[in-house]
Amino acid sequence: MESLHLLSESKYVTDILERARLTDNKTVDAPIEVNAKYSSSDGFPLSDPTLYRTFVGSLVYLTITRPDIAYDVHVVSQFVASPTTVHWAAVLRILQYLRCTVFQSLFLPSTFSLELRAYSDADHGSDPTDRKSVTGFCIFLGDYLISWKSKKQSIVSQSSTEAEYRAMASTTKEIVWLGWLLADMGVSFSHPTPMYCDNQSSIQIAHNSVQDGIHQIKNHDRKPQKRGNHPPGGITGECWTSTTCATSLARANNKRARISNPDNGQLMEMIKIMVAQAGLQNVAEL
Repeated sequence: MESLHLLSESKYVTDILERARLTDNKTVDAPIEVNAKYSSSDGFPLSDPTLYRTFVGSLVYLTITRPDIAYDVHVVSQFVASPTTVHWAAVLRILQYLRCTVFQSLFLPSTFSLELRAYSDADHGSDPTDRKSVTGFCIFLGDYLISWKSKKQSIVSQSSTEAEYRAMASTTKEIVWLGWLLADMGVSFSHPTPMYCDNQSSIQIAHNSVQDGIHQIKNHDRKPQKRGNHPPGGITGECWTSTTCATSLARANNKRARISNPDNGQLMEMIKIMVAQAGLQNVAEL
C-alpha cells in the first residue's frame, strides 16, 4: 500500500470559524464571486476595523497551506487600513467557503517524478483603482505543488503581453531558486523545466528576446557556467489554454483549484522527504 504524508490546517480553520461565530450554516463553492471587483470607496466604513484586521491576518497565515484562497485573501488584505461593509462581506464569504472545505489537506505521495514544471498567468489591469495586474504562478515537483504566488505587480502594464511577461519573469526567478535548492539535495535535471503560459506573444518574446531590447528573459543554457544565473536543466516556454491553478491565483474564478502549499520551512522538510524516498543519499547532510 502506498504511504502518504498529510499536511492539514483543519484545526486552525475550525478555530477561525469558532471565533467568527457565524449565525447561519450557509456555504459557498468559491471564496469570492466570479469577476468581483472591489475598491476603497465601496460600502460604508466599519466603525471598528479591528475584527476585520484580525480575521484577514488569520487568513493570510492560512494561505501557507491553502493557496486556493490566496487570490481572495490578497484582495481583502488591500483594505485593512480602511475596511468597509462590502469588504467585510467579502471576508465572510471566504469564511463560508472554508466552512465546507475544513478538511482540505495537502497529500504527499511516496512515489512520483522529481521533475519540475511551472504554470504562469496574469490578470491584466484587474485592479479598478490603480489598474495594476495580478501575477499568479504555481510550480509542481512531479504531481506535487511546492510553490505558488498571487500578488499584484509593482507597476502598471500597458498590455496583456507585458503583464503576462512580468508574471513569467517572477515564475522564472522561483524556478531558478527551486532548481538550485534541489541540486543541493542531489536532484539532477536531464531536461529543461517547462513553463506554461497562455499568452503566445509573451512566449515568443521569451524565446527570442533580441526582438525587443526592453525584455531581458532569455533561454537558459542546459549547462550554466555560473551558479545563480540559470537553473539546472534550463527553462522552456510552452502554451496552455485550459483553466489551471495559476489562473485561480491570478483572478477570481468559479473553477477553484483544489491545491495547497507549505511555507518555506515546511517546503524544505517536504522536499527532503520526497528526495529521500526517491533513493538519493545526501539529504541527511542538509
